[in-house]
Amino acid sequence: MEDDPRLAEVVRRFGRHALTDPVALRSALKHSGVSLSPAEIDALVAAATDPETTGPPLNPTLAENRLTWDGDQKPPTRRMPSRARRRWLIGGAVVLVIAVVAAGMVFFLRNKEETAAPPPDRYALDQVAGRYRALGARLLDGAVRCAQQPAKPGETERVACDAGLYALTLVTYDVPGRLTESRKLADTAGAVRSASTLGSGAAFAMRELPSGESTIYWDVDSPRPVSATLTAPKTGLPALAGFYDARRFGVLERPEVPGAAFSSGTLWEFAQSHVLNERSPNCKAVPATTGTAETVKCPLPDGAMLVFSTASDHDALIALRTENSAEGSVVPGTLDVRTWNRLGGPIVGQFIRFVTSDDRSPAIYFDDDRKLVYGWFFGAPGSSPDALLERWQRGTPQ
Repeated sequence: MEDDPRLAEVVRRFGRHALTDPVALRSALKHSGVSLSPAEIDALVAAATDPETTGPPLNPTLAENRLTWDGDQKPPTRRMPSRARRRWLIGGAVVLVIAVVAAGMVFFLRNKEETAAPPPDRYALDQVAGRYRALGARLLDGAVRCAQQPAKPGETERVACDAGLYALTLVTYDVPGRLTESRKLADTAGAVRSASTLGSGAAFAMRELPSGESTIYWDVDSPRPVSATLTAPKTGLPALAGFYDARRFGVLERPEVPGAAFSSGTLWEFAQSHVLNERSPNCKAVPATTGTAETVKCPLPDGAMLVFSTASDHDALIALRTENSAEGSVVPGTLDVRTWNRLGGPIVGQFIRFVTSDDRSPAIYFDDDRKLVYGWFFGAPGSSPDALLERWQRGTPQ
């Protein structure tokens, strides 16, 4: 660095020690007699006193090589952390790695559980249908849902299925002998109509109560003892039997519904003694007229006819009585209006008979005030009114 004439002049005038002290060198350069700018002095001091500087000194004439003491200084170099701090940092890093690995394992296991197929719902429709398929190929058609019910003594499972208007109960028993008691459904006292049949390893029974509740039961004892019970609170037995037929239970052929043409069991109960008393009645439902909820006509082979209806309400029944008690369109002296009962029992309802004036046919009207049902017995044109009365009396339960 002494090759620089400016520094050589400093050595000549102030001695070699001036090159090793930045403060002394700066002062020497200012008083060396050489005209130097502050930037040039800074460059020479840096070049002379920095032991790491190699190569020629910076050219002070270039702006990018000029030094200045103004502006922000570089922050001091950080010291290496202490041994205890290094141990803390290493421990924290290990904990962080363990946490990352654990989180990854949790995510992996959770994702594995979510992708694994869940176990089948034992009470899903397809599962229930599979267990009870012996009771019908289309047992659960129309069902909305099934649910477990508390099993009764002797039962290993009880399942209730919602089928809209109908309720279906499926039961598995511990031994086939348990079916004997369940098969007594048709023996219920007070049922307005019922029927049953028993086959080899299978049974069928149905009934309708006065309340309007209808029930159908069927079972098989193998490959395991199971039964099904269909219940409808207000649906007549014929409609429920139609729903049962769609289940396609092929083991037994069910018996005919008593009074299948009568959707109402109450109306059938009122009509059945008269219908069953006549030979070959051909009963069919017909559209109901104003004031009636249901009407069934039963033509008879000799030209007579039975007609049974359910009144829509009590007022409609009273209006019908008034109309049929009028003198118009009847043969004078043939109108007979009174009440009727069964073998001296309480009054059942109104009784009216007459002979029509147009075709000279006898007619009998009778009703049940409490049950809001009524019937007509029309004789063939020109037949005897007394003979028709005898037929009506034979068909009236005593």
